[in-house]
Parts: sequence; C-alpha cells; structure tokens
Amino acid sequence: MALRHVASASPARLLVLFGIGAIASLVASVFVVGSAFGTLGIVDAGTGMVATSLTLSLALLALSSRLLRAQGATLAALGLGPDLMRLRQFGFGLGIGTALFLGVAGAQSLAVGATWQFLGADGVRAAAIGFGLTFALVLAEELLFRGVALRHLRALSGDRAAVLRGTALGLVYRIRWC
Repeated sequence: MALRHVASASPARLLVLFGIGAIASLVASVFVVGSAFGTLGIVDAGTGMVATSLTLSLALLALSSRLLRAQGATLAALGLGPDLMRLRQFGFGLGIGTALFLGVAGAQSLAVGATWQFLGADGVRAAAIGFGLTFALVLAEELLFRGVALRHLRALSGDRAAVLRGTALGLVYRIRWC
C-alpha cells in the first residue's frame, strides 16, 4: 500500500502497516549499529544496547511521523508536542521513577546486608549509561505500544480495549526478553 493511500486505509490495515514498519525499523537498527560498532571495534554491550535503542527510537519516530503526516496529522497527535506541560509531566514521571528505583535499591541492599558506597567517576559513568539505556528503551517501547499503534487500536476497538490490548502486547514483549 502506497503511503498516499494511508489516509483512506482501515485502522486494521494501518496497524499492520505500522507493525511491518516497526519490525523493519528494529532489524535495520540492529544491522546499522552492529555494522558501525563492528567497523569501529566497539564491543561494550551496554553502549550497544543504548545505541540500538536510540536508533530504533529515531526510526520509530520517523515512521510514526510519516504515517501520521499521510493521515493529515503530526506527532503532536501522540502527545509529543514540546510544551511546558509535557516537560513538567516528564520531570514528574522521572522523579517518581527515581524515587521508586531508590526505594527498591534500598530494600534490596537491606535484604542482603549490602552497603552503599560512592564510586566516584566510575559510578557517575555507570549511572549515566544506565540512565541513557533506560531512556532509550522506554522511548522505543512507548513509541511501539502507545504511539501510532494505540491510535489505530482505539479506532478499531475503543479506548479501554485498546489500552488493555496495548498493555497485553507490552507484557508479552517484556516477558519475551526476561
């Protein structure tokens, strides 16, 4: 189906088109990052995951933008418009996530009798890599399960069913990689 016909396509066809594009984006991201890292001699797995996830996120953003534009919409239709309210929501979510992470880390430390130590530059580097990886993974995941796909699921089955189906797909995705 040519993209000029996207505006008149059914939500089911649009969902399939997005799914095919998402799979192609994943394959291309792994190939591009793997090739670049192989050529440059980079073997750090954490850096590879961050780079692959960021590349996938960019590819999904481009795919989403293209599909939405063909339907006469923009990324703002997904709530990605840069405004002060979204920035506040992002900061609030980041704060809650940080508090939950510290709570879990503290509970685990107490459970095994571990102590916390500041590791200097190495600790800051590890935290920065962890933050980058988490951000990249969350962005790609949100684009997959709550972006264009959710928009088409809503058109097919309504808001509640779409959110439940998107959540189920997200759980299957997470369980698959655990």
